[in-house]
Amino acid sequence: MNLLENPFYILELDTCASRHKIVEVCDEKSLTLDSDMCTRFCATLTHPRNRIDAEISWLPGVASDLVPVILYNVKRNTNETTNLLSRFNPLVRCNAVSTFF
Repeated sequence: MNLLENPFYILELDTCASRHKIVEVCDEKSLTLDSDMCTRFCATLTHPRNRIDAEISWLPGVASDLVPVILYNVKRNTNETTNLLSRFNPLVRCNAVSTFF
């Protein structure tokens, strides 16, 4: 799963979101997005065994305010992107690189 297919990205959720928040957002998004997809994402993010895949495939350990910065810079693929990614753990770098390069 790449970053742009990740439930956290599509639902615009933080990895610290509560179960209640996840269900609430999934219900809201199902009005504008594919409702079956939202149901799958809700199940993924509310069941620990399924959630781990989404978390590992996301940007683990990155503060929520830095997620848009990473996505913006990686999409642009500038020289600053390498410098930016070097500040994060190897899994974050791997997920970013595998999505955009």
